[in-house]
Amino acid sequence: QAATGSLSGSTIGIYAGNTGMGATSVTTAGTISETGTGGYGVYAINGTPSLGAGTGLTVTQAATGSISGGAYGIFASNRGTGATTVTTAGAIAGTTSGIDVYSGKATTDVTVTQSAGSITGGSNGIFAQNWGSGDLTIDQTAGSITGSSFGIYAGSYGTGATAIAAAGTVKGTNTYGIKAYNASTATNLTLDQTAGSISGGTYGIIAQNNGTGATSITTTGTVTGTSSDGINATNASTAGNLTVAQSAGSISGGTNGIW
Repeated sequence: QAATGSLSGSTIGIYAGNTGMGATSVTTAGTISETGTGGYGVYAINGTPSLGAGTGLTVTQAATGSISGGAYGIFASNRGTGATTVTTAGAIAGTTSGIDVYSGKATTDVTVTQSAGSITGGSNGIFAQNWGSGDLTIDQTAGSITGSSFGIYAGSYGTGATAIAAAGTVKGTNTYGIKAYNASTATNLTLDQTAGSISGGTYGIIAQNNGTGATSITTTGTVTGTSSDGINATNASTAGNLTVAQSAGSISGGTNGIW
């Protein structure tokens, strides 16, 4: 889609469904909107819940773009065998999630990157789950990510690591700025804030590693948990080292700065 283009639908702006053997790619630079109340700006899916198909799944938005949906701005579901990549630089909005990513058990890496713009969800800014064998990476180099429940939720339920990098504004107005979760099968959990602010109505950052690797949190900007903890980090008995390092900025919580 070119920058001058406009697409709209009452249920879905763009639907890309692949039940074949190849990859799925959606590239947008213009305006995409869903004009109803419960649909999708972009809905991209490889395979079906009962039958996996397809390989890689990629959604790319240029800085000139705008994507909005009644429920989801971008919904990317990969039940195939490859990697899942969502890259954004414009405006994205949904009343449930700005971006929702699901990657099934036969898949590999999941990467969500924001280089500019805004990602806004009524409940979640970014909600990403990886059940596959690869890593889950969320990389914000600029821009804003906002939701009422989660600014960012990243959950690794497969066998890879979780890595979040934040350099802009991340806000969970009611609950979590960032929540990172590793299930028992996952490995390392890393969160690196190089600039900007992370804030949540309850927790600024909450990191829970039930896997087998180390947990590392590094902050340079502002981290705020209004009613509870600025940073809350826990390792299960199976996990490795737990490290929280502040190189600059401020960390504050209604109850604890770091817990």
